[in-house]
Amino acid sequence: MAPEIGLVRADLVDLQVWESTRINAQALKVEEVFMVWLKAALISALVLASPWIFYQIWTFVAAGLYPHEKRYIHLYLPMSLVLFLSGVLLAFFGVFQPVLMFLFQFNASMGIDPQPRIGEWLTFVMVLPLGFGIAFQLPLVMLFLNRIGLFTVQAYLEKWRVAILVIFVVAMILTPADPISMLLLAIPLSFLYFGGILLCRWLPRNRNPFAEAYEP
Repeated sequence: MAPEIGLVRADLVDLQVWESTRINAQALKVEEVFMVWLKAALISALVLASPWIFYQIWTFVAAGLYPHEKRYIHLYLPMSLVLFLSGVLLAFFGVFQPVLMFLFQFNASMGIDPQPRIGEWLTFVMVLPLGFGIAFQLPLVMLFLNRIGLFTVQAYLEKWRVAILVIFVVAMILTPADPISMLLLAIPLSFLYFGGILLCRWLPRNRNPFAEAYEP
C-alpha cells in the first residue's frame, strides 16, 4: 500500500536518519481503506464548501439579530477565523514534519519499523490541526472573560505563571504524547496569552461592545 497519510504523504518527510526504513500504512479490516477514503472525501468537501456553509448559517442567524449584535459578529468572527486558520496552518506546515521526524527517529532507535493503520494516520492528520485551531482562540476567550468581569487585565498579568502552566497542560492534552508537538503548541499559546492581554487593554471595559446589548 502506498504510504498515503490522509492528505499528507510520508515521503514528504525527509527520512535522512534511517534511509532503509519503509513506512507502510496498513488496514486491519477489508472495508477500512474504503471508509477512510469516504471520510477524507467528506472532510475535503466540508473544507472546500465551508465559505458557502458559513454564509448560509450567517444569513439564517442574521435575520434574528439586532444591529449592534451584527456588529459584534462582524468584529469577532473574522478575528476568530484568522486565529483558527493560523493554528491549522502552523500545524500543517510547521509541526507535522518535526513531530513525525521525532517519532520516526525514536522508532528507528529502538529498531522498530512503524506500520501504522491508515485510519490512525487520518485521525492524526485531522485532530492535530483541529486542536491547534481551537487552542488559538485563546485571546478571544480571554477577552470574553474580561468583558463579563471574571478576570481583569491586572489579574491576567499577576497570574501569568499559572496561565503558562495551564497552557502547557492543555498543550499536552491536545497533542500526541511527544514533547515536540507540545512545545510547538505551548510556545505560540504563551505569546497569544500576552497578546490577549494587549487586546483587553486595547479594548478596555469602558469601550465594552457587549454593553449595548443590555441597554434599556
